[in-house]
Amino acid sequence: MSTSDEPLPAVEFIKERHVRYWLRCLQSLLPMEYTTNDSNRMTLAFFVICALDLLDVLETRTTPAERKDYVDWIYHCQHPAGGFRGSTILMPGDASRSTSGKTSRPHVRWDTASLPNSYFALTMLVMLGDDLGRVRRREGLRWLSCLQRPDGSFGAELGPDGGVEGGRDMRFSYWAAGFRWFLRGKQGVGGASGAQDIDVDALVGFINLSETYDHGFSEAPGLEAHAGLSYAAIGALSFLDRLPLAAPEPELAAGSVPAKRGISHMDGTLRWLLSRQRTDEDEAQDNTGCTSMARQVAQLERMGELDGAQEHDMPAHEEYESMHQPTHATVIHMTPSPQNDLSIITAPHEQSLPDGRRFINAGFNGRCNKTADTCYSFWVTGALSILQHENLINASASRHFLLCQTQHRVGGFGKLPGDVPVKDVLHSCLGLAALTLMHEPGLKPLDPTLCMSVAARESLQRLDWWLSPMVD
Repeated sequence: MSTSDEPLPAVEFIKERHVRYWLRCLQSLLPMEYTTNDSNRMTLAFFVICALDLLDVLETRTTPAERKDYVDWIYHCQHPAGGFRGSTILMPGDASRSTSGKTSRPHVRWDTASLPNSYFALTMLVMLGDDLGRVRRREGLRWLSCLQRPDGSFGAELGPDGGVEGGRDMRFSYWAAGFRWFLRGKQGVGGASGAQDIDVDALVGFINLSETYDHGFSEAPGLEAHAGLSYAAIGALSFLDRLPLAAPEPELAAGSVPAKRGISHMDGTLRWLLSRQRTDEDEAQDNTGCTSMARQVAQLERMGELDGAQEHDMPAHEEYESMHQPTHATVIHMTPSPQNDLSIITAPHEQSLPDGRRFINAGFNGRCNKTADTCYSFWVTGALSILQHENLINASASRHFLLCQTQHRVGGFGKLPGDVPVKDVLHSCLGLAALTLMHEPGLKPLDPTLCMSVAARESLQRLDWWLSPMVD
């Protein structure tokens, strides 16, 4: 067999090592680097429980008594005014009580519910098999409505005077829409009929204003598009059932106003998301301030090759190479978009090694001119999955990046190639989630909007209170 015909080494997902990694995270003390995140222990716990659920070992490698303890701890973090705290460490204890036994006021400043931790609490309860029966749904929805600002965005928590505090970026829009989805149920009412709702149109308006000129989504209006925030925007629209309709909207009754929807240009958003996938060669060659994938799209459009192009229509290798001056040959494949008959780049790119062997290695970055990072494999693939266009990525190239570049021998994933995952449960979990969306054997199917298993979502959707309005 010639050198150029030799197969590449098999790329392997080492499931048991990942299982042991996550069990260590669950059952032993986390490294000291996590100490500063102790007030957000709920968020750290979410990544651990989610990963074990996706690995399909949450029920087999933990006992019913342990899972009950996890559920009880989550409920212990529930705030009486609605929502969930991030940890128990800031809850008022005996020291905050006066001699009369009444709770004194100083603790109010720091004993608050947090929006991200509230969303993660609900997802964990569902993954652990709880029916959310002890969740203060009415109080939670009232608290949520108080977190919304006049521009439609959401903050992280309420201050002592009732004012909205914390960030306003797109992540909070996602958590708010998700928290509402959990508590209001299929009919939008759940067990809280008559409870105050958020201003959905204002939230959709905030998301729409955050769509950028290149049809990604930014932190807030007027800022740069970002893959993680684009996922958050698309996920929020999905929770709210405000994504663009696949078919014309049914005729409305007289006097009715059509629902405000997000994403002004679907093909543009798909193009921007797909432009986030890049090879190692892109990282070395791209000094233009934009991804080479987007640059290739523009160059091919100028050459008249983009519309209806087939592989045999591509420019000659010498001409194509002169456009990029790459160190190795690059081949681009295109497929027609289902909308507007546009053609969209679907895959970077096969590369050739100096000995003639080809390999595929293409992760995702978060912004133009940035390096590939494990978490964006999920943010981009997840966003495309919500839009039902995940088939447009080069899944094998993304899988190769994750398993050959950022998967660690002890289990888990680093943020970047060579990083150690010991102190990175976020990237380790999102690496698994990305593989799940690419149908990796041994992992449970994932709901891309919720970032939890389809099985967990279905268990929620079978609950009586979630299926039907309940007057209470």
